[in-house]
Amino acid sequence: MQDNLPPIDRWNSNPLDVHKWSDHPEIKELADRLYVEIGINLLDKAGNRKARRTARDMLRVLLIDLYVNWLNDPSRAIGFSKNNNSYVVKSRYNQVFISPKIIKVEALLHQNGWVDELDFYHDKTGKADSYTTRIRASQKLRDAFMGMTVDLYDIHFDVDREVIILREKFEDEDGQIKKVNL
Repeated sequence: MQDNLPPIDRWNSNPLDVHKWSDHPEIKELADRLYVEIGINLLDKAGNRKARRTARDMLRVLLIDLYVNWLNDPSRAIGFSKNNNSYVVKSRYNQVFISPKIIKVEALLHQNGWVDELDFYHDKTGKADSYTTRIRASQKLRDAFMGMTVDLYDIHFDVDREVIILREKFEDEDGQIKKVNL
């Protein structure tokens, strides 16, 4: 099939959503095939100390988010941080057991033609915005997606999904600042 998408548009993107998951056999089969085919299996250590999430799990997280984006809008990209600091302890990704290893997984996908990429932009003057890398399914990956029967109902949110609590500040009768959960 011929690639007919425009170049990646930095402003037509979503942040990486690590909370989607699917055990659908077609997703698992694609992840298992790529895991070995492009060498992602070499990122997982052999031995007794196993990571909470393996490189295979991180590959599946990326594939699922790329697949959902492709279903909703094939031209939409995913904002993907290649900064190790985004994955440190207490960060939003680390809290759901996504490690900096995901950067290597994405790099292998890109090097082997499975993901298109628009590099990050960092404004050193501090006067303009900086942007994370944008990724989206390449034509090769979209062709693989075309043969799949997975639909949005086969994809669910991880139980460790982030919860956003809205709070409101107010001053009580004693002049103390209080916060209440909305």
